[in-house]
Amino acid sequence: MSAILTIDQVRSFAVSETGEAIQLLFLAKQAGVEVAPTVCITRTALRQVLDENPKLMSFVSSTHDSSDLVKLRVAEEQLLHSFSKIKFSEKFVAEVTQIYQDYLGGSFVRIIPGSAENITGDANIFDSLKSLWAAQIAGKLESKHSQFFSSLTDPLIIQTQLQATASGSIYGTKIRARLGVKADKNDHEKDTDIYFFSKSGEESSSEIASKEVFFQRSSDKFIQKKTPKKSQKTRVIDKQTAKRLFEIYRTIQRKILKQIRITWEKDATQLIVTTVEEFEAQIPEKKHNKQKLTKVAIVLEDWPEEIHQDCTSMHEAIHLASDISHTKKDQKPSQHWLRVSTPALLIDLHEVLHAPFSGAIIDLVEIAHHLGDQGPDFSTTTKLCKTSLQKIPKDELKKAKPILLQLHHPNKHLLSTIYTDELLGATCAKADFEIVMNMLSELEQ
Repeated sequence: MSAILTIDQVRSFAVSETGEAIQLLFLAKQAGVEVAPTVCITRTALRQVLDENPKLMSFVSSTHDSSDLVKLRVAEEQLLHSFSKIKFSEKFVAEVTQIYQDYLGGSFVRIIPGSAENITGDANIFDSLKSLWAAQIAGKLESKHSQFFSSLTDPLIIQTQLQATASGSIYGTKIRARLGVKADKNDHEKDTDIYFFSKSGEESSSEIASKEVFFQRSSDKFIQKKTPKKSQKTRVIDKQTAKRLFEIYRTIQRKILKQIRITWEKDATQLIVTTVEEFEAQIPEKKHNKQKLTKVAIVLEDWPEEIHQDCTSMHEAIHLASDISHTKKDQKPSQHWLRVSTPALLIDLHEVLHAPFSGAIIDLVEIAHHLGDQGPDFSTTTKLCKTSLQKIPKDELKKAKPILLQLHHPNKHLLSTIYTDELLGATCAKADFEIVMNMLSELEQ
């Protein structure tokens, strides 16, 4: 496998391999939005780098094996020092260099996560990778992260940066815009214009900031410039550009089906999205008299006849259901329940509402295994499940045949995910019935 994946290649890989940030950018690009050229150094590629530096790995082991505090501190210092001298293979260097020049344009880039900004030049990228990696390790050593070894190889993102004339963010119906590029010193409300939009997509009002300075990129740093007087109290972007940004935001939101926050940059010729992240504002709770819903847990002592998890696509499952029906013509019609155990089947969940199926048994644990998702909450898997349910019209869900969740181990988070008002409920073993009922009671409160 290549050490680096472009944004167009990441969809066929698990989120654990690429990280969520580039996967969300891929969805934005798939929706027709122009996004910043972005690549991912995968978890596998970084693990390979560690394997090729055995001395470094011996220091990693020392930081966990030693009970002597003095020896532990020495091992930590050696580890940090060794990260600054880490050696990348010729193949790795060649791949990174080529993709920097050909795909990222050989201009300013940043490395995520971290604060490595305005990186230019081949050699500078590798120096920045080393220093960023060492900084991450220092934080993890200090916190004694429980998943220290796996977090050594968290995926890294490299992204092109514009020498922007304007940049900002969008959330909900609010666009923020600043002159120049984002720097720590101008990432405040007093330095940014705010444009408010109505739900119909029209700008309703604005707050224009007094912008005395702005920032430009230079190699490894930001340069502060004085704002010309005529620009200090005028709009950063015109109304047409603001409306275009708001339409871009809505396009991405319709694709992802979540509340999101995006960041953007603009120069004389381009307007690009740089990040997409799920984002929920804190909304004060309002007291209201809402009718309490009564939820029921379904207990199946014997599973109905199911279409086996060997099916990797809905096409295969339909054919298998038809074959079973043909072999049992003289018998009472069978109830065919599709065991949804792969991401592909979950995405096509709406197909289970129609013949030849009688319902679905969603095995979130098995799907999580396919995605490389980590428990106990299986966040990526449950998000995919919610997205699949949201694609089904509510009136269809109300008339739908049962869609059930197989609970290997009863889990309140998984229950609340699948147990929407429109669905019948969750299956569980008879022995777990009381546990599930207690969880449902808590969810209703």
